[in-house]
Amino acid sequence: MTSGQAPLRFGQLPVIDGVATNAVVYHSYRKRLDLSPALGQFLLLARMQQLRPVLVTDEDAALSRLLGFEMAASMGSWVTMRADGHMMDALTGRDLDTLDQLDDPVAMSRLPRLDMPGVDPQAAGAVGFDIMVHHRATEELRVGSLAELVFATLGAPAPDLLGFTEPLSRPWDRRALTMDARRHMPSTPIYRLSAPAPGAVATLQYERGASGLSEHLCGTVPIGSYGEAVERAVELSTAVLRRVHEAFTPVFAMTTLIDDDPDGYQHVRSRRPEYPLGIMAGPWAIKESGLDVDEIVTRHGGMRLGRSLLPTVLVPFFGDEAPWRQLCDVFRSVGLPGLSHALGLDGNGVGNGR
Repeated sequence: MTSGQAPLRFGQLPVIDGVATNAVVYHSYRKRLDLSPALGQFLLLARMQQLRPVLVTDEDAALSRLLGFEMAASMGSWVTMRADGHMMDALTGRDLDTLDQLDDPVAMSRLPRLDMPGVDPQAAGAVGFDIMVHHRATEELRVGSLAELVFATLGAPAPDLLGFTEPLSRPWDRRALTMDARRHMPSTPIYRLSAPAPGAVATLQYERGASGLSEHLCGTVPIGSYGEAVERAVELSTAVLRRVHEAFTPVFAMTTLIDDDPDGYQHVRSRRPEYPLGIMAGPWAIKESGLDVDEIVTRHGGMRLGRSLLPTVLVPFFGDEAPWRQLCDVFRSVGLPGLSHALGLDGNGVGNGR
């Protein structure tokens, strides 16, 4: 909480059910939770006050994928109240005596409960994507085709619904999306979209800068059972990144493989670790980060795309080496200051719509 902000008080706002150290709490007894207007307001207030949002549910509850996105972006915690009266961190399976232990390194280093539900043999494998592209801001520009291209390449139906909170109620319409984005410039709210396939969802946001418009797409698309996905994921990821490069001016993109639930909701259970499938840096990110394209190609299996003077580099994580280690090796080549600048994390790079 910043010094200029008044502290939140219990019961002061209808979307807050309680407070803990550095956290605000929302209780729900629903079995399926979506990113409702009330939960959206709760998460927004937590961000504004720089507090951890804690969502407390029964142990058989499930979160929508869009709510899971927002909880992750807010550094939130999902806590379940077990039938025996004990609390558990839903994502790690660790017991909690109090909510304050969410910030206790000792408590969070406990082993998961032995009765935590195991890996689901029916689990789906989903490709997660985080993609930023740059557009020239012209009267002819119609946004939204990036999402359509990514969904199609991953074998999902085209998006059909759009909105800010769930249930998404507006039909997918690129012209209407473009007009709404223009009204919100220089920075739009986060749009949420879905396709008529469980778990095929994404978020979109647009920012106007001095040199044009940045488009940021994050989402997941299931590509089959987890076993099938492992066999196809890198190939599909590489196809997505190549097509994004061919159709747009990429800034930065990353894809991962996620252990997902077949119904598109996140249930309490053990999961296989998420791991990277590929990354791509466009001309601007290469320039801003000082990335050595030749080194990425020769040492890390990268592929040079596009023009020689303004290349894009794509690195698929093939082979037997651990994907996270490969990713760390690439990032180590770039260096943390260069990477932070390229992604706009220092306030001066491409992430701010430049």
